[in-house]
Amino acid sequence: MTKDVSDFANRKIRTSSKTFTYGEGPWGSKRLRIAMADHMKKYFHPVSTVQPEDLVFANGITSLCELFGYAMGEEGDGILISRPCYQAFIADFGAKAKYALISTPRLSSCRD
Repeated sequence: MTKDVSDFANRKIRTSSKTFTYGEGPWGSKRLRIAMADHMKKYFHPVSTVQPEDLVFANGITSLCELFGYAMGEEGDGILISRPCYQAFIADFGAKAKYALISTPRLSSCRD
């Protein structure tokens, strides 16, 4: 799959394997963040301009959930997750950031 993603990206933008590394820091390369900010402006028409500095890339959804948990709340806060949900969200948000997951629309646990 990574070859397919790389091939697709190389057809659309000029890139190298370094673009997808943490070579310029833990948030993704500057070039990747610039390209994503431009993409978001062009296709999503945000109300406020998305700057490359606003974006964070990580090595997977678990890392992003963990970062989000630390940045957006405090231990014991809840986060709404739509059902059906990915079962690992319980650990992704709960293990370190200590969020409580509240699934919607029934407001029951993801374990249901």
